[in-house]
Amino acid sequence: MKALLHQASYFSWQAENQTLLFKDTEPQPMHGEVTEALVAWLQIEAHDNDNHTKSLRKIAKQIKWCAKKRQLNKIVLHSFAHLGGTKSNPEYAQGFLCDLEARLMENGYQVQQTPFGWSCSWKLNTYGNSTAKIFVSF
Repeated sequence: MKALLHQASYFSWQAENQTLLFKDTEPQPMHGEVTEALVAWLQIEAHDNDNHTKSLRKIAKQIKWCAKKRQLNKIVLHSFAHLGGTKSNPEYAQGFLCDLEARLMENGYQVQQTPFGWSCSWKLNTYGNSTAKIFVSF
């Protein structure tokens, strides 16, 4: 698992190009925007499949810690398979993100996902403090 976490004053996205095609997936919003949110760019790796529960617990804990540093209750999850290392298969990554979304929502967060399998354009304004941009790998 690799993650780049941003404490954002503003984040918007627009789906541009479909890069993966899935059957039987629920429609996702092709654009959106949030203010005062934690934006998590996540690369789900092959080894996360072997340690699903542990990986889910660790990234949820890291996201919650980062969000609490600025009292953010909105979270955006984005599959970003460009952080290096190995990649899991897309079906597993999509399921992992849905599990993570559910876990964070159970903890009272408002969670959105960008469209899985799409390249998106973004507008991102982050804060300037030391915890506003965090990279983690485990």
